[in-house]
Amino acid sequence: RDIHDIIGLKLSRWKLALFVILSILFAGLPLIVYLFLRIFNRELKVRLLYSECGLEDAKYVVIKQDRKYTLCKVDVIELNGPEAKPYLLRTILENLENVSRFRMFSFGIEKYILQKDQIIMLETLGCDETFEQLLEHSNGWEKTEFLPFLERIYGKNKLGIPGTSFFAFIRKEILANYYVQFLGLAIWYATKYEIFATIILILTIFATIILAATVRRMFGNLKKSWDTGSEVIVKRNSKFIKIKSEYLLPGDLVKIYETQNGSHVSFDGILVSGYMITDESLHTGESIPVLKNPVPRDRLADSFNSLSDNTHAFYSGSKIIQVQPRQGDDDFVLAIVTATGSFTRRAVALYEMMYPKKVNVRLFNQYSSYLKVMIFVTICGFIYEVAHRIKHQESPKSIILNILNLLTVFFAPSLPLSILISKIYSIRRLTFLGIRCIRPRFLNAPARVKMMIFDKTGTLTEPELTLQSIIPGNDLSVQYFSKPTFATRLCLGTCHTISRNDKNEMIGDPLDILGFNNSGFETVDYNDYPKSFKYKPLRAFKVSDTDAVYGVVKEVPFESRYRRMSVIVQKAASSQLFVMCKGAPEEIKLHCDPATIPVDFSSSLTDISRSGYRVIALAGKELSFTEFPLLTQLTRDTIECDLKFYGFMVLSNKLREESISVVKEIQSGNTNISICTGDNIYTGCQVARETGIIPEHASLYIMKARFNTDSQSVDLSYEKEVAKKPNDKPKELHDPNIKFNRFYGPQRGVHLAIDGETFAVLLKHKPEITPKVLITASVYARFSPDQKMELVEELQKLKFSVGMCGDGINDAQALRCADASLAISGTDAAMASSFSSVNADLRSVLLLLKEGRGTIEHSISIYRFFIMYSLVQFISSALLLHYNSELKGYQRLYQDVVTVLLFILAFGFTRPSQKYANKRPPGDVAHPFYLYSLVLHLILSAIFVITSVEIVQEQTYYYTTTPLHGLTKNLHIYETTVVFVAGCFQFFVYSIIFNIGGRYRKGVYTNIPMVLAYYIAMSLMVVIIFMPNSTFPWLDLADIKAQWFRYLIIGLAAGHLLVSFAVEYSYRLTSPFRRRLEKIYSKYTEELDYRNLVYEMHKESWPEASIET
Repeated sequence: RDIHDIIGLKLSRWKLALFVILSILFAGLPLIVYLFLRIFNRELKVRLLYSECGLEDAKYVVIKQDRKYTLCKVDVIELNGPEAKPYLLRTILENLENVSRFRMFSFGIEKYILQKDQIIMLETLGCDETFEQLLEHSNGWEKTEFLPFLERIYGKNKLGIPGTSFFAFIRKEILANYYVQFLGLAIWYATKYEIFATIILILTIFATIILAATVRRMFGNLKKSWDTGSEVIVKRNSKFIKIKSEYLLPGDLVKIYETQNGSHVSFDGILVSGYMITDESLHTGESIPVLKNPVPRDRLADSFNSLSDNTHAFYSGSKIIQVQPRQGDDDFVLAIVTATGSFTRRAVALYEMMYPKKVNVRLFNQYSSYLKVMIFVTICGFIYEVAHRIKHQESPKSIILNILNLLTVFFAPSLPLSILISKIYSIRRLTFLGIRCIRPRFLNAPARVKMMIFDKTGTLTEPELTLQSIIPGNDLSVQYFSKPTFATRLCLGTCHTISRNDKNEMIGDPLDILGFNNSGFETVDYNDYPKSFKYKPLRAFKVSDTDAVYGVVKEVPFESRYRRMSVIVQKAASSQLFVMCKGAPEEIKLHCDPATIPVDFSSSLTDISRSGYRVIALAGKELSFTEFPLLTQLTRDTIECDLKFYGFMVLSNKLREESISVVKEIQSGNTNISICTGDNIYTGCQVARETGIIPEHASLYIMKARFNTDSQSVDLSYEKEVAKKPNDKPKELHDPNIKFNRFYGPQRGVHLAIDGETFAVLLKHKPEITPKVLITASVYARFSPDQKMELVEELQKLKFSVGMCGDGINDAQALRCADASLAISGTDAAMASSFSSVNADLRSVLLLLKEGRGTIEHSISIYRFFIMYSLVQFISSALLLHYNSELKGYQRLYQDVVTVLLFILAFGFTRPSQKYANKRPPGDVAHPFYLYSLVLHLILSAIFVITSVEIVQEQTYYYTTTPLHGLTKNLHIYETTVVFVAGCFQFFVYSIIFNIGGRYRKGVYTNIPMVLAYYIAMSLMVVIIFMPNSTFPWLDLADIKAQWFRYLIIGLAAGHLLVSFAVEYSYRLTSPFRRRLEKIYSKYTEELDYRNLVYEMHKESWPEASIET
């Protein structure tokens, strides 16, 4: 990381003295505040007692990055030991003036050394060193005096990703928005309303702990998979000893035994003797065994790079498939530790996934809209309250206390409890469905997804491959399973990294295993290699029908940037050598002798790919020399040139059974779907056709953009892609039968497909048309992990809410940047994603989207309920204030506990709808529909309360009490009683109206706890109306003598319920009015960018005009 803005801090004596004096004067209160800040805000806690200074005197440093301040403690490190220091220590100390004492701090997972005003990043072995320098540690640590020093610098060999503390998690994930509500709790305590305040506080703390514990338990289960600790054998003080892997240090020499096959490596290192096969799928996303070779002596002067020199380097988290000792060793290989703990490649990758420098995630936070509405209402309420009390000449203290009370009305302290309970129920439902959520803030995000991006292999398709055919190079028109030639058999039987484990099970890339099983070759045990080999092979394989044995003497491993691998093969009892190569057809063609490439190579490849098949090209040649020294000096370019084309291996990935139904249902919700894959573009197009992402009636064009260096311009081309079935040809571009709407899923008439190269060219040279391409494209092929992340970011710039579903570590960056992301397999990929599926089932995506919509609708209902709760209480308070009266404490307590708290606890049990609605929920309390209904509900509420009061005042038994001892409040007991009863009924009505169900949630009748809450609340209200004094004397209610009036109140409440129900659904019936409001609202919403762009594209007839041109 680039550290530019850094401030040093040291203890301030005058601040410390002032703090001590204040603590004595105020009986330790400042000390309590200081300890509280130590838990919740460590940065502020340090600034209270520390002041700025130079870096050379700093005890702490504050680093500013991306508008965020991070506090880091500075440690002093002292080095005592012999003058002669090993290589690793020399690299650490070479830039320091004082080599016996220096200062260091940690930032994230990185560590920095402070030298005066310089900041030097601490590095480990393998950073710009030569192999010869690395091999200085080939005897391990002979001087153990340095080990305590190194342990302080590098720490334990654990990943050490800094997690979020329990209190910080609560503050950031749960309580971040509700400080105003907690101020309301303090006001309740100050105004003697402590009973309900205590109930809410206890329940809120309890719910917070449950939610935090649930999420952290899920996070902890994932975190357990990080550490691969075990016991290791290291060389120290010139002898091998056994230690725990957490005590490993860079520079250690480690023995790796054959018995460790199947275990995971816990450090980064380089091999110095023997051979080892590892599975690095955790880092590459590809389950391809990689052969690790010892460092050759002829490369000692070369610089070492842990990423590019992966033929010798291995990484933490990699799985050991097979250990092959060198001659003379019994059962182990030797390796030098180059990095441990947070310095390993895996730790860096995990840290970047969990704490990216910049994440363009837009959370749909309804709380901000709720605040806007309530601030407006609060201002109106304050004006009325202050004006009325000044008019009646009340004291300033009384006015301030009543204004504070009014604040608790408008910002209900019970709101955080409702939201917390909602999140708990939602996470529990997701857990029951096999979906983990480690970031509660993102629970609402899936509800607003407009663009869903799927990885292809392992996500939309099954991870297993099926061999369709092996097509010989001399006749590519033969597209059935023909008898392979010996050249193709030799290539499939030797060009791979397959090995067998202790259980004699074949381990390797499924593609390699599939080819090997159809090659007619068998593996040969290491101890059974024929002695007739001129050179000792790495692996050997026998031809089943002839017993001839071939050995692999050199391997050029597969790399994603080259998209091919090759081996040099020797036949036993022969000195002749062969090169066997396989990989992506486009790459193999470039490295073959043109004379061996059939004329129909490209057309045949296109036809096969269009059928949805995966194609691997096979090639090889005979080497013209047989000397082993020359063999070791060969480079990839020398080996993989002038090859002879042998043919194609054709494989298929079957679609998951649920893919078509999941895609269809997601599209039914007006959600766009795209495929982003590393496979061939034609294969991606066919999978898009088969799943229904691109319907059969739509036209599909493959768009290519290539930069012309001569003209310094971009050449655009479009290739029309045919439909899957010959009889179902796409309609023409301007067919009037196709409804023009390239935005809403299946209705789109034109789809584009682009590859990674086109995407890069458009971003760099054609940014003006890139947004149009992204809106129209449905297939993204040959995309690298970085490009997947860029795609998500570019779509977010258009104000799309982007969902991402992937299954591997290569999808991790895109998963982390997406608004809503689901990892359907892989523990490390799951760390990057807000959600992860335990069952690796594609239906989890649909379940998550439904739950997200149900959750956001439930959250909106809670906010709407509390808005009406506040408004009803304000109307009641204002009406009683007019009569110089107010609700008594127990009356308010009854309303809050029985008719509000009871509903709060039961709200969240309503499950999401089984049907994926054809429209997204608004997701904003300030949406026209919600504002429209709130205004009408406010009017109805006022009419209901005022009408009830007016009727009771007309009764013959109505009277007001006489003032007693100067008291003037609560004299109008009949008005108070009616307002209390009306308020309880209104809370009952709004709890039904706002939770009645609909598109996104099941009906309220399916929520059994809610039905029970209604029954209890309604039963108590009937008892209160008909027997107020005898049943609840502490409520101090008037005895309404007219029986008919009691029935009238119940009738008015029922009428209020019916009218409110009509109001709630009238908005949907008044289409012109609704469209007008939504058009005005859309000018201020996030959807403005892409919708305006779609309209502009329609006017320009893009991409139709571009295609025709």
